[in-house]
Amino acid sequence: MTYEGDQILPEVEAEMAVRLERFNGLTKEEEVAMLSLTDAQRKLLSDNDRKIKNEFLLTAPPITHGSIKSHDKYKNYMKMVTEAA
Repeated sequence: MTYEGDQILPEVEAEMAVRLERFNGLTKEEEVAMLSLTDAQRKLLSDNDRKIKNEFLLTAPPITHGSIKSHDKYKNYMKMVTEAA
């Protein structure tokens, strides 16, 4: 596939050039400052990661086999999950 004769591509390339122009000539410090996360963003990511991890760990596995459900290890695990929730 080629883009020869594409009528939209030059418009997209021109828009990208305009948007990227403001990033040319940035110092290393300016680039790091622009791309770094704030403390609030780091805390939000950490809290969300912890929440998702706990939801995953406390979700009962989709077990349908009767002999597994009647096993003591499974029963103890399900008891722990329901008590933690």
